[in-house]
Amino acid sequence: MPINTDQELLISLHDELGNPVNDAIVALDLVMPEMPMGQNKPLADPLGDGRYKVHALYTMTGNWTIYVRVNHQGKQYVATFEQAVVA
Repeated sequence: MPINTDQELLISLHDELGNPVNDAIVALDLVMPEMPMGQNKPLADPLGDGRYKVHALYTMTGNWTIYVRVNHQGKQYVATFEQAVVA
């Protein structure tokens, strides 16, 4: 992923039976472990059918950690992904 370019990310949520989850609050927490960059926590927009869209912006090259934070029916869930960002 290039730096300083709007990135559209799609997130798909399903319950343990495979049914789409449409009533969640979904946000990202973009963290650069080697160099703290301040808060970068975009909120996702629901698209229906368990899909959510969020726009992200990486401001520096290097390795980033993406935490997908989901709040659904009073419970918190987190999925973690690693992303290399290049110039």
